Amino acid sequence: MALVAFNLYAVVRAALQVAHPETDIQEEVSEYCIASDIRAIYSGMVIAVDYQDWSIFQKATIAQMAVLRVNLARTCNLAKLKKKKRGVKKPKVNVKLDKKYLMCLRSSCFPVIRKKHLERAGVNSPPLAAYNGS
Repeated sequence: MALVAFNLYAVVRAALQVAHPETDIQEEVSEYCIASDIRAIYSGMVIAVDYQDWSIFQKATIAQMAVLRVNLARTCNLAKLKKKKRGVKKPKVNVKLDKKYLMCLRSSCFPVIRKKHLERAGVNSPPLAAYNGS
């Protein structure tokens, strides 16, 4: 099934590339958006289109199907399928912790040691009730 899905995806990408030669489909079109569109449209087509209506595709030649795919790809709005670039990651804040603090993270003395550690660092700690789940 995965091989069939990948072949379908490759055919869609190839048709988009032929229909929109000025666009680099590999770099600008999101694979996730294509898959999402196929999933959403397919479920609607199964409900709305009768089985007999698909017979024209069974009788079509390879050349006719290629022309049909390219014509359908020309009507595709590439702006909807555009990849979204991830923003810049926030830098990590490095805080040096005591070994005692790290060893007691899972023990019952965690709130007490955390409070002492924060006091030494000059930070006001929230009430201990916030760590007890109440």
